[in-house]
Amino acid sequence: MTPKEWESVMGVPYSHISPEQQEKNRQFSEGLNRGLQELFTKEPLTEQEYIDKLGYTCPSCSSCSVDSEAIIEADYGIAWQNIFCNICHAQWQDNYNLVGYSNLEIPDNDSSNPMGGE
Repeated sequence: MTPKEWESVMGVPYSHISPEQQEKNRQFSEGLNRGLQELFTKEPLTEQEYIDKLGYTCPSCSSCSVDSEAIIEADYGIAWQNIFCNICHAQWQDNYNLVGYSNLEIPDNDSSNPMGGE
């Protein structure tokens, strides 16, 4: 953070802080800039890495601050959902495949069978 940025954020002239605090401020700013640069310049996750993280991580920045649209669209055994990252603002689509079914309940009364029955 530059002295001018410090003054606008803190509302205190930069010259009023001690040399020790100025050095801490410089080190913090350098560390923050390195972290942000690393965050936004790394390679995206591979599809397998994304799957291994169960889709809870942004494939672009690895943040766990992701949200989805409430709608899951489906067609012929596949489904998809739009996802977005609250940190880097990346957007992508999660894809799902039908793997089977569960919890099948068949009524005992044949008269409730829409296909007929006796």
